[in-house]
Amino acid sequence: MIVFLTVLIGVIGGISFYAAARLTPASWSFGARAAVGVLLFASVAAVPASFVLRSFTGIAMPAPFYWITFSCMGLATILFGVLAIRDILWLGGGLLGALSADPERRRFLLEMSHLAVLAAAGATFVWGAFRAARPPTVVTVEIPLRDLPDELAGFTIAQISDLHVGPTIGRKAVGEIVAAVNALEADLIAFTGDVADGSVEQLRGEVEGLRHLRSRLGTFFVTGNHEYYWDAPAWVAEMKRLGMRVLLNSHEVVEIRGRRLVVAGVTDSSWKSDPQAALAGAPADAALRILLAHQPQEAFAAAALGYQLQLSGHTHGGQLFPLTWLIGLVLPFARGLHRLRDLWVYTNSGAGYWGPPVRTTKIAGEITRLVLVREP
Repeated sequence: MIVFLTVLIGVIGGISFYAAARLTPASWSFGARAAVGVLLFASVAAVPASFVLRSFTGIAMPAPFYWITFSCMGLATILFGVLAIRDILWLGGGLLGALSADPERRRFLLEMSHLAVLAAAGATFVWGAFRAARPPTVVTVEIPLRDLPDELAGFTIAQISDLHVGPTIGRKAVGEIVAAVNALEADLIAFTGDVADGSVEQLRGEVEGLRHLRSRLGTFFVTGNHEYYWDAPAWVAEMKRLGMRVLLNSHEVVEIRGRRLVVAGVTDSSWKSDPQAALAGAPADAALRILLAHQPQEAFAAAALGYQLQLSGHTHGGQLFPLTWLIGLVLPFARGLHRLRDLWVYTNSGAGYWGPPVRTTKIAGEITRLVLVREP
């Protein structure tokens, strides 16, 4: 939690003071411009401050506080992205080089570009907030597997990830997600971590609806990084109470239509993840080895160990601009389906969202329906 909050505060500070420096008029004094930066920083830094308060004292702020502060964080992030693009165009290639001899005209165009930046950021925020408020989209993905037995052709997995139940996501959203998953009538449900942002005591009533998840072979759960911010043992116990089969560097063998499958799961990679230990004692004749891993970079170890399918989350598909553009440059297998040698990796973009109630990804949230088919 300390490392997470330290990084978060550093990012927030950089975004806030950059925006203040670039958007305030040059005629203002340094003190006035710095004051704007401090004000922006304070409005967004209230988010990590509230996390510290909840984590160490158990005290939660009123719901409107979270909606306002998280929205400020989302708007600041989008503003930073739009502003950075403006500045790159402005400086790179001498966009207004021909006008540099006319300071008044240059100043006028710069002020007009400030207004354009604010308008674009505001419109993007409103659009993203509308999308985040909508129920998750069901995405169907076919997984072509070599030598897939006939008995497993059409086998379906419903994957959910990154609900982040907490200050702005509650039992209503959980109920909608459960209903959508159950409507898929899947053979198996995979829940790849980050169920909540808060303690079990604070959120037990909000997640209670997860006990109604239904599939032929049950619901399998692995921990994400946010479980470890909020007492992972307590959340593991809660998931078990809700009827889930929790995999902590372990596996279970399930059987359907006479074929055995190994469903393995690892703890989040920030907490002693071990895909090899998860396979210990697994039958060699299993028709399929599936790994549930919150973070997609586990794929490199999974491919070497002979898994055929890995299901992950964590990335949120970038969630909001400009992260939706940058995430593919930073993380492997950032969203969607990828292949690494004989391993298929699917990264779910998350049924919920973290922090800002904003999603500027291609879809709102995501529930994935994965269908196994024979590779041509």
